[in-house]
Amino acid sequence: MKRFICVLVLIIIIFQIMSLNENFANSINKLEWESIKTLPINKNNIDTSEPLYCFENYCLYFKDNVYSLFDKSTFLTHSKYNADTKECDFVYLKTILQLYPKNIKNVCIFGFGIGGLPLALSKNSNIERIDCVEIDVRMFELFKTINPNPPEKIHYYLNDVNDFIKESESKYDMIVDDTYGAEKVIVDYKLVKQMLNPNGILFINLIKHELAINLVEKLKKIFSNVSLQPVNYNWLITCNY
Repeated sequence: MKRFICVLVLIIIIFQIMSLNENFANSINKLEWESIKTLPINKNNIDTSEPLYCFENYCLYFKDNVYSLFDKSTFLTHSKYNADTKECDFVYLKTILQLYPKNIKNVCIFGFGIGGLPLALSKNSNIERIDCVEIDVRMFELFKTINPNPPEKIHYYLNDVNDFIKESESKYDMIVDDTYGAEKVIVDYKLVKQMLNPNGILFINLIKHELAINLVEKLKKIFSNVSLQPVNYNWLITCNY
């Protein structure tokens, strides 16, 4: 009888583990590049002051060979990059590219924009994988519309950032929090630290100074070294593991 109960308990535990693994697999929504659609941009507006495409929160512009994404909720440009060189043409993105360790292999970016930072990072031959987490599929669709053949090292996850943080088992050498909200989106930076490899680095892009100051004080209790610097209209926090 005891043996039967032990076997039964073991079977129940195995099924629970299988169920947890299945739930985990279903909760991380990785998009294959082929499954991402393209959008009908207004090609008549190329190199004009009119947008190529707009939806609820954003408008895509193309002027002087530079793509830019305008955030209608904050009245600020979110990101820019050159159509030919794919180089970032936005101050805080350039600052990250100057500061980040060049020997890293795995990167995760929270908030995709139009993909300027992933494109720039993909030029580093040391970097093997760039995971991008975005909750609005139209960001990925915009990216595919203007970049039909991006580097294969860029991967796309259609997820709420906090869900991804809780459920992902991946480890990264660098994480960039570019969720860019006027109020912070990420709930638990202790969990973000757990996603970093030892000696990993975290960059956080913010647009409100008071929020940045308050967040820095909280981050000092989690990371070994935290610094804050102004970058144009943004504030960039750098956290070392």
